Amino acid sequence: MHYKIHAFSIDIDGLRVNGTRRAFERSALAGLDEALRLDPSRFEISCYGLSYTLKPTPCRLMHLLIQNSGQVVSRKAIYKEIWGYDFDPGTKLIEVQVHYLRGVLCRLKSVFEIKTYRGKGICLQVMDQETGRTEALAPS
Repeated sequence: MHYKIHAFSIDIDGLRVNGTRRAFERSALAGLDEALRLDPSRFEISCYGLSYTLKPTPCRLMHLLIQNSGQVVSRKAIYKEIWGYDFDPGTKLIEVQVHYLRGVLCRLKSVFEIKTYRGKGICLQVMDQETGRTEALAPS
């Protein structure tokens, strides 16, 4: 499967997702000028003028992570929000989607990364440009 990365510019005041109006997502952590943008209606994520078309499930997961930027999102919350499960099905669903999203963030040369906190969940964080490490956030 071939994915095309291209530059684009978009200005949307709002969009319709699952029948409800939501504000266009724009997230910047720690006061950085760099922005990670997600357009769930088009399944597009963009960073530094590059865009990438996501698959629907990873797009929903990225939307959840952007809404909770800098906060650890538990596996239970992810299964509930993304798949509607009230239980852990004992599969690697989350790991597969996170692996895919990490690859997308890498292709976009984003300063954001998805960090796993063992036993806690996952978190969208800013990577330190100089050290290559993520900002120290204490998982709650």
